[in-house]
Amino acid sequence: MPIFPGAFSPTEIHNAWKWGAKMVKVFPSANMAPSYLKNVSALLDFIDLMPTGGVSLENILEFRKAGAKAFGMGGLLFDSELIKNKDWEGLGQHFNKFQQLL
Repeated sequence: MPIFPGAFSPTEIHNAWKWGAKMVKVFPSANMAPSYLKNVSALLDFIDLMPTGGVSLENILEFRKAGAKAFGMGGLLFDSELIKNKDWEGLGQHFNKFQQLL
């Protein structure tokens, strides 16, 4: 079973890979620009990176262009207002917006 530990610095990311991670979550991505992921990917291009915590409709394409292989998403994907209002159709449309971007 693959495990995707969270890390932030290049050293933490490399250590997670060295200890067996198949992919590393870069967390919190809300505190960095996609250029950080791009710079880390340039140094550690043999490690698949997954930005997590702050990936949104507004920045997901930039993270993809920066080298993200996957995305960890929670609150920005599962819109709490749509869920609170039981707007399942709206939630589905929200999901589709992410899917259309990728």
